[in-house]
Amino acid sequence: MPRRNMGGEKMPNLLLDTSTIIKCIYIKHNAGIDIFYVFDDLFDNVDITKAISNEIKDQKINTDTFNFRIVSPGKIPKEFLIDMDVIGKKNLGEAEAIWYCIKNKKEIFITDDIGAFWKGKEKIDDRILYFIPFLIEESQEYFSRKEMLVILNERHKMRKFTIRLYSKFQKDIKQKFWK
Repeated sequence: MPRRNMGGEKMPNLLLDTSTIIKCIYIKHNAGIDIFYVFDDLFDNVDITKAISNEIKDQKINTDTFNFRIVSPGKIPKEFLIDMDVIGKKNLGEAEAIWYCIKNKKEIFITDDIGAFWKGKEKIDDRILYFIPFLIEESQEYFSRKEMLVILNERHKMRKFTIRLYSKFQKDIKQKFWK
């Protein structure tokens, strides 16, 4: 996974999906912790696809308050949509995001949807990242251990992790976050 270098250069562009954006908004609303700040600081641009923008608007969330750049994946082959289990609008945002990443090698996709993560891993390998492990690895300069545990707990309230995975994330946070 690309990181900022010692000169402070940012990572390539970031592409977010609907579930990750909603989780970040939920965490900011309930715990007062702004994760979007980390994304803005680490990446050149924070992008979403048109389908993801529409999904967020369907949730009655105004995307104009964020620094998102809306990108177009272009024409997506029908076989790819079938492979990504797109039915109507279901999974369309993730499929668009992964297709966009296939075409744009400087794009990194972060998702909180484990199904999209595994499907994307097959197609874009290390340019798809799972939300919580990414935060554990990259946000040590931004959050304290206590804040990171709050983020984990708020995320867990929204959609439960397995006990084994939740314990692993807690252990990783306690090992990597010193303050």
